[in-house]
Amino acid sequence: MKRRYLKDVTTLPDYILQVDFVSGSRLLLDMKPYLDKIRYHIDKLELLVDDEIWPLPKYRELLFFK
Repeated sequence: MKRRYLKDVTTLPDYILQVDFVSGSRLLLDMKPYLDKIRYHIDKLELLVDDEIWPLPKYRELLFFK
């Protein structure tokens, strides 16, 4: 099975790009605990799921790509 990567990347809507620094910082602080929990589970899944069926690049592949 071949890996499927994103072929097209869409640009962010203008209203997202207009978030000021304070609002963006607050949003990051609010979201970080949730993102940490998600990352923990994704890291565990990367170890369990075979490379042939994992559709995204794994973290180690992003760090040490060929």
